[in-house]
Amino acid sequence: MSSTEESKSGGQECVVGSGEVLEVFKAWSVAKAPADVDGRTAARTVATIDGLVSKSLASRIDKSYAPECLALNEGLPDSSEDFMIMALGIVAEVAAAADAYVEKRAEVTARLGAELFEDLPPALDLDLLETIAWRNGSLRYMIVCCFLGDEMRAGTAGRLPKLREMLPQLASEALFWLVRLVGRRLDADASAAATRPAAAAVVTGGSEGVAELAGSAANEDSIRALLALGVYSSTHLLALIYAGDLTFWMATAEELNGGVVSEADLSPAVRHALAAILAAYPTSDHGVPDDVAGALGEPAGLARLFLSTFVHVVDNLIAGAGWDASAARDRLAALAVGSVSE
Repeated sequence: MSSTEESKSGGQECVVGSGEVLEVFKAWSVAKAPADVDGRTAARTVATIDGLVSKSLASRIDKSYAPECLALNEGLPDSSEDFMIMALGIVAEVAAAADAYVEKRAEVTARLGAELFEDLPPALDLDLLETIAWRNGSLRYMIVCCFLGDEMRAGTAGRLPKLREMLPQLASEALFWLVRLVGRRLDADASAAATRPAAAAVVTGGSEGVAELAGSAANEDSIRALLALGVYSSTHLLALIYAGDLTFWMATAEELNGGVVSEADLSPAVRHALAAILAAYPTSDHGVPDDVAGALGEPAGLARLFLSTFVHVVDNLIAGAGWDASAARDRLAALAVGSVSE
């Protein structure tokens, strides 16, 4: 049973605000014929609705954040199991609502005349979309980590049967959302560079967050290298190591039954992120498949990809910034000596 099905009541409550706004948007757009649309008024209306939907989604994505953190910090007490399943439903429904609005907005503006809206920014801010991806990926990751993490698994042994049963699904979904987080900005930068090459989007898209991440190691070359890997901030770097942990567990943990995301399950943005990482890092030194389909074919290959990229970033691009890659190196060593089946 999916996390959404397990928590229908929480999910429905989560999206009611954005759902109501979406219905208003539909009613307004259906009542308009292209010939009757005043361009300035239509653009202002769509921008206003964009803002209302964004505020609704932003407030609801963090609705359960504080109690989630408390439960995770306490090692997931038995009393938290049903709440965590509800929280999974909340973040999943917010993601679905965001995707539905972006799709409907594109459909409506195309029907009314795309030229009327060409000066508007995207339907939802990239920071919000990244927040949604991060909340969906990190929550699932942290739950999986409570069961499989080296320092935490003993505390959940023999407990939390509902969540334990969901582990393979949660791991695959977490990987999808964490890679999608990286892919969001890479995809946006690639689109911007294609349409406005002079804007130098790859450099300007996240340089402030990267400079803060790199600290004293920041320079033009390191910033360019980080951005090429999709590491736009400390959150993006965490997503990278979380993805490395997940794929390592997929390759080694009996609880995950060798689960891995298939290429068919990945959105174009996620495939773009994986391809960018493969292209930006000399993966041949670590035996990683040199194409996305090959890497997805086996979790150990993906683990090498994410873990070695994380080590490369920490050791070579942000050295001295306070990040520790020792655990990632240990996992790479375990893969290298063949302690997991390929």
